Amino acid sequence: EIQEIPFSAITFGEIAFSSSPIEQFDANAKQVREASPFTQMTFTLSLTNGAYGYVPTAEAFPHGSYEVAVSRYVPGSGEEFAAEQVRLLQLCYDAYTAQQ
Repeated sequence: EIQEIPFSAITFGEIAFSSSPIEQFDANAKQVREASPFTQMTFTLSLTNGAYGYVPTAEAFPHGSYEVAVSRYVPGSGEEFAAEQVRLLQLCYDAYTAQQ
């Protein structure tokens, strides 16, 4: 089943918030924070505007866990979702720096 997942980002100067209705593993949230162009502060928010379930890292799938067992996503989805969050943050950053 293909499902559209609404990611969003909002910024205040050098502070950014990236939100999603998924529950990311910390490794993917860290991926977003480390790749964010907002180097001062980037916050990742889970389970906003809905609850689309756990999204384990690709590394977690072979080990199994409750989160893996109930996840409706395939390995690699967490990394793809993190990349999409970074893409949105980059769009925000480009708009912010264009105003400077």
